[in-house]
Amino acid sequence: MVGVEKRILSVALFLKRQCLTGILRRRETDEVLLVRRASGRSNPGVYQASVNGKLDDSEDWLKALRREVGEELGEKLAESLDFSSLELVDISPYIFKGKQALSRTYVGQITKEQVEMIKLSEESDRILWVGPEDIGMIKTTEEVKKTGFDPDKEIVMFPDQLRALKKIFELEKKQKASSFLLKQFLRWGIIY
Repeated sequence: MVGVEKRILSVALFLKRQCLTGILRRRETDEVLLVRRASGRSNPGVYQASVNGKLDDSEDWLKALRREVGEELGEKLAESLDFSSLELVDISPYIFKGKQALSRTYVGQITKEQVEMIKLSEESDRILWVGPEDIGMIKTTEEVKKTGFDPDKEIVMFPDQLRALKKIFELEKKQKASSFLLKQFLRWGIIY
């Protein structure tokens, strides 16, 4: 169609790992990998999902994610991930350079061995693992628009990605509560 602009489609992936936290009372928790945009790029110093990118014309969502993981975190990691097991956590419209865009955000679990495969591209200069207790310290690009921020002292994310990150931790909390209840019901003999 003439005169109709094609919508920009993008994907994001948050990778999470299980770890033990606490000194006296050890507990398993999930941490999510954020990467910081390198200087020389738009929005330098802003943390974002583990992987972000736009779909090429011939790609579907998961094919684009596979390509982006290879480009941004290393081909070895991309080859080891099971993209069919990723969970869709958010679909968000946004404006990119004055154009309508749509992003689908996924989350996936990685192993200790896969964490060791991570190799940042020149697009990013730092990784950061965050847990649910860190959410309150994260600011959005909207919050710091007028004042600026120190990327070495503050964690700043795009609003849509912070919203998706919060959803991930809320889902995890609900899943753990359901699992706990199921174990209690089994222990009490309510479920056979």
